[in-house]
Amino acid sequence: MFCKNCGTPMTDGAKFCPKCGARQEAADQGRMEQASTAAPSPKKPDKPKKKFPIWLLIIPICLVIGILAAFMAPKVLDTISGKGGTETEIAKDEDKNWDSGKKEDDQQEKKEETEASETETSAEETTPTQTEEETTAAQTTAAAPETTSAWLLDGSPDLTGYARVGIIQSGSTSNIEQENNQNGPEMAVDGDEVTSWQEGVEGPGIGETIYYKLDQEQPITYLTFKLGNWRNDKYFYGNNRPRTLTITLDDYSFQITFPAEQREYVVQVDPPYPASYIEYRIDDVYKGSSYDDTCIAELGMYCKVGE
Repeated sequence: MFCKNCGTPMTDGAKFCPKCGARQEAADQGRMEQASTAAPSPKKPDKPKKKFPIWLLIIPICLVIGILAAFMAPKVLDTISGKGGTETEIAKDEDKNWDSGKKEDDQQEKKEETEASETETSAEETTPTQTEEETTAAQTTAAAPETTSAWLLDGSPDLTGYARVGIIQSGSTSNIEQENNQNGPEMAVDGDEVTSWQEGVEGPGIGETIYYKLDQEQPITYLTFKLGNWRNDKYFYGNNRPRTLTITLDDYSFQITFPAEQREYVVQVDPPYPASYIEYRIDDVYKGSSYDDTCIAELGMYCKVGE
């Protein structure tokens, strides 16, 4: 150690300097007093205060806004689109709509059942005995009343009080030309079953027609048919004869399928249908054994006298 007064080296623990005799505690006291009277040390500058980061506030605020927007968006959209309302109100609306739709369906079903019942009743009241063979009339009406129907009778009705309608013009899409025979459409309404109309195209004549213009509009009730060539058995079985015909009374059309036997067939129209034009179209034939010509021997159109 050294003397704190003169700086002379001293033994550790010595209280007095061997050179200057200064007490070391006094020296320490003197130095402390000198140190206390010395100029004060310069004041350290204040450290700048740290600013709080604003982004720490922005982030949670944005999260809260996003959560609220996600929660409220469906309700806002429902309000804009007119679907707003409580679940109870929506359920009530759905129930009302379902009840309304069910009532409309029930009304439609009742209407259809009533119409079906009326149609069946009409058919029962106006249907005499019908053939059980291929005789159902496939009716495709245009402006004809829905209640109008036509069918093939089983047997011949009593035509007392009915008369054949007058014809002023006849025509056909074709007829066969023969040197010694006339085969035009007028041959099928001349009252002679030996003569006949014979179509004149290649093949069986599917789609060929004959047609007649009446002298005036008449309520047609019965149509009679002698189909094939009735000159004799050789020609009847040798030529084709119609199996199915589509018959048109003005704007009312229906289809009849006939059996193969050689006999007169009668079709009834009920109620009688007013017509001034009648057409017959070949849809199918019974094939002949010798010739590929389709023939019709005689056609009749009847209305009630006085109507």
